[in-house]
Amino acid sequence: MIFLLALIPFSHPFWSSLPTPSVPDWKKIEERLSIASYANMGDGVYMDGEIASISEPFSFHKNGFKVTGDIYYLGGGFMDSPIDSWHDFWGLPVGDRPNMPKNQVLMSFEHDGDVLWEVRDSGFGVSPLRVSKDMENDLILKAVVFPGVGPLDLYSGPSLAVYKKYKYGKWFGEYGGGWFGGLDIETLEGTGFFAFSAFREKKVYENVLNFGIVSSTNLWTGPVNSTLEGQVTELYLSARFRINEYFFRIGFSEDLSVNRVADFNLFLEFLPTSD
Repeated sequence: MIFLLALIPFSHPFWSSLPTPSVPDWKKIEERLSIASYANMGDGVYMDGEIASISEPFSFHKNGFKVTGDIYYLGGGFMDSPIDSWHDFWGLPVGDRPNMPKNQVLMSFEHDGDVLWEVRDSGFGVSPLRVSKDMENDLILKAVVFPGVGPLDLYSGPSLAVYKKYKYGKWFGEYGGGWFGGLDIETLEGTGFFAFSAFREKKVYENVLNFGIVSSTNLWTGPVNSTLEGQVTELYLSARFRINEYFFRIGFSEDLSVNRVADFNLFLEFLPTSD
């Protein structure tokens, strides 16, 4: 899904320019409508907004390479109050979120009181274009080599990674690493990284329950804080149901750094069946 911004369903839209390990994609299903709501506040990072995206509305293949992109709309949405209630129910921190304007866009990254990046306006955009290639021995080459456009574009330079698919018992995913080109934010620079995903799923007829994690090492050199430094790990839960000619998926991701920062991402997806 970038974040959603590949768009990948994680709470940190900074990941949109990073070649990430795959989340379960149900193979041949590519085009999908997704809606994600972000609630992340603490230690200089504030993410408040909702993104509606169409994943891979255009793609093409050339010499074994696949190039894809996503179209998205960033807006204030309608999920602020339910997300605050979710954190309150589980006793998770919400920071100053209840005192902030409801259902308005506000995304920012601060360091030592300086605002390095900020988005307050709604708008359409295209995520950075992604390139992938399946190689031998379950290896996958992934890269982000072209910038996107729109309010959430943070592309700074090419990023490249090689992942290996694996299956261990009932667990499956990808692991690997590469070079992250950095972000279009002053004083931030690219760095090498390691990332992996680990998932399990349970199928009941055509319904699928899925849970797992996706994790990456520090994403850049330069200003960091306790929200983003070190290992960033997201818990991922979802359920997919068939409704006539479509699949409906609902899920969420939550940063595993519990009681450190309010961080939550709810997403809904509609996917055509492969019939």
